[in-house]
Amino acid sequence: MTKIGLNCDYCGNYFEREVYRITYALKQNPNSKPYCNKWCTIQSAREQHKPLQDSIISNSGYRMVRMPEHPYSNSNNQVFYSRLIMEKELGRHLVPGETIHHKDGNKLNDVVSNLKLMERGNHR
Repeated sequence: MTKIGLNCDYCGNYFEREVYRITYALKQNPNSKPYCNKWCTIQSAREQHKPLQDSIISNSGYRMVRMPEHPYSNSNNQVFYSRLIMEKELGRHLVPGETIHHKDGNKLNDVVSNLKLMERGNHR
């Protein structure tokens, strides 16, 4: 059987998987990511959903998560969830002066495709 090499989306380890297994997984879920074993699959799922378990909706209508270790958390140790999503997408922390715009106007729609990085002065 033909195999292809992949890097685990969680731990980064190289592994090989049969082509038919990858094809089947992508048919079931086009957004599926490669994991080298069940442990990495479970750990990734836990990390992705953990912030939402501790989330609140701010007075201004944005989802916020408790994250005291974040360099830009507020006095209540909370960070905008949309900020975390954009930082993950960019691979870096946002800097002062950068803000996130929700393209559709829905402050709770934190899907990457709905978020746009902007300079604070240009955001309305």
